Amino acid sequence: MSPFLKRLAAGLCVASSALLTACGGGSADPSAPEPGVVYQGTISGFGSVIVGGVHFDDSAAQVTVDDAAAGAGALKLGMQAQVSGSVAADGSGVAAAVTVETSLRGPVGSVDAAASRFTVRGISVQTDAETVFEGASGVATLSVGSWVEVHGAVDAARRTVQATRVEVLPPEEAGRIVLFGRSETLVTNEWLL
Repeated sequence: MSPFLKRLAAGLCVASSALLTACGGGSADPSAPEPGVVYQGTISGFGSVIVGGVHFDDSAAQVTVDDAAAGAGALKLGMQAQVSGSVAADGSGVAAAVTVETSLRGPVGSVDAAASRFTVRGISVQTDAETVFEGASGVATLSVGSWVEVHGAVDAARRTVQATRVEVLPPEEAGRIVLFGRSETLVTNEWLL
């Protein structure tokens, strides 16, 4: 190798190391947690809260469900959650905050058990074998007019929700309709969802 190429390679190594350390890529302790991570996904287990395959210790986390402070006991399988906190090199995490927003809540309008689908206020809710049900054993046991709370992936353009959780609500909890989570803009007395 020519002397020029040797100096160029050495210079690139030094510059890369400096850049990696400056941007936080180098760490003296490989087990140190990665701060400021945000995971979004379906709650798939407990013992801590498991989101995106990461077990987050939620014992000191600020838990919010539909904009209201809640305890970790309010978290349920199949809910869509956003977890912010830190993750260590061993894959374990510590949650600083867990936020859950309901995708859809309202009365069941129609049921198509053969297609594993039902509607709420004209919005189609598709279920599958992974959907968690509470208060019903599946789509076939849902009743038109009963109130449900749905968590899942929303496709607002197609007016559909791929449900990860469907919970039948008791009559005393029915009342506040939710269509696709939070409103983002108010324009001349119209809510854009």
